[in-house]
Formats: sequence, structure tokens, C-alpha cells
Amino acid sequence: MFRFFKTQDNRWYIDYPEFIESGGSIDDLEMVAGADELLNYASKGKSEVFVEIYTKKPTNFDYHLVYLEDYYGGANYMIRELGFEAWLCYVTEIIFGELPKNLYIRVVNNQNDVTNIQ
Repeated sequence: MFRFFKTQDNRWYIDYPEFIESGGSIDDLEMVAGADELLNYASKGKSEVFVEIYTKKPTNFDYHLVYLEDYYGGANYMIRELGFEAWLCYVTEIIFGELPKNLYIRVVNNQNDVTNIQ
């Protein structure tokens, strides 16, 4: 499960302390170029959201992101349910070991909603 949070200046970040501890920059964890808009939808106005992200299609998901092309240290993805593109930076590749062709996002509303990440 992944936690994303919005700062008081309306900037979204992934909560990934291992990345920071290994010498990474908080700036690299900011969600921009459409990824922030996806989080605005997923969070339903809240300042944090928990999601499960799958590379194989699960039974239940909220958003399907389809790889379009490598772009500027990451990749562009089309968010099928919302009809717009989002850019995901190279941190995606660090987490998954590649830039997956498909990402499926399931918004988790509470601890009882959690399943295993695949």
C-alpha cells in the first residue's frame, strides 16, 4: 500500500522514506503533470490518500493507467477512467523495477479494505 499526502501549498507527494534515506530528494517524490490531478480525484478532497497499485489486473480497481511512452526520466500514462494523461517519474521504475505497461490503482478507504499488493 502507498500513502500520498498533500501539503498546505497543494502539492502532492508519495510517502517513500526509504528513497529519502538512500539519498533521494523530496523533490523527486512530488506528483506533477497529471499525477497530482489523479490524486485530487482519488482523495475526494482530503489531504492524504492510501492506494494499492498493481501491475497485473486485479478483480477490483478504480483507475487503469496505460503506458504511452518514455518521457523525460519517466513515462506518460493515459488514465482511462479520467481521460487524461499523467507523467510518472523514474521513482516508478525504482518501485516496480521497470516502467510497467499497465498500472491498476485501487483506492483504500480504511485498514479493513487492504489486500496484498501484487
